[in-house]
Amino acid sequence: MDAEIWVRSADGGWDEPAFFPLADQGYDVWLGNDRGTEYSNVNPRWPNADSNKLWKYKDENYAKYDWSWYDQGKEDLPAVLDKIIEVSGN
Repeated sequence: MDAEIWVRSADGGWDEPAFFPLADQGYDVWLGNDRGTEYSNVNPRWPNADSNKLWKYKDENYAKYDWSWYDQGKEDLPAVLDKIIEVSGN
């Protein structure tokens, strides 16, 4: 899933979630995306992984998408939290 799930309505339109007013009041609102979604496809470790050259695609994408939920909890979640701390200056 990507973060769009939090702002899309059941009929595919856009809702105004409860956190929008918080953002309007100046609070930081962070929405994360899992690996392999439209919003998380760019990765400096595999800059050509989604190239159109099929002979490259298999090898480069295998490394990019070879992950587990354990990996995501161990690596991705701490990276997101570190980024939030870095950006917020705390």
